[in-house]
Amino acid sequence: MTLTYAKTDTNIVLFCIGLVLGQFPHYIQVVEYTLLLATTNLLGELYKGGDVGSQATLQFFLLLHFIQNKWNPPKYTFTIFHFLILYSSYKEEYLAKPSIITQYISRIILFGCGAIFNEIKKLMIKDKQGYFSYII
Repeated sequence: MTLTYAKTDTNIVLFCIGLVLGQFPHYIQVVEYTLLLATTNLLGELYKGGDVGSQATLQFFLLLHFIQNKWNPPKYTFTIFHFLILYSSYKEEYLAKPSIITQYISRIILFGCGAIFNEIKKLMIKDKQGYFSYII
């Protein structure tokens, strides 16, 4: 993974943590209890300086943000969409060029696919099933 992808991924994690903890006073979003719990667990693991356990906690944290399970959610309420808009904005109050925004979208999609695939892989190993039994 290149440095630009790692930077975007780190920014996603920090944004999600900050959003759940209410670090953006002018930016309010209702946070589901599961996201709050996952964030608390992740911060606890990071504070302890964990290794394997913190990877599993980070995986669960990311998975929740990429597959927020709301019934009939209003348009554009997902955390990752909000991150994309803010990440594409500059201090001078204008958006990045469309080609730059497209690069941001591809980074975010790759990161999300990795989080979702890791969960599918974990289930495959646990249930001793093939990949296609989970995606069809």
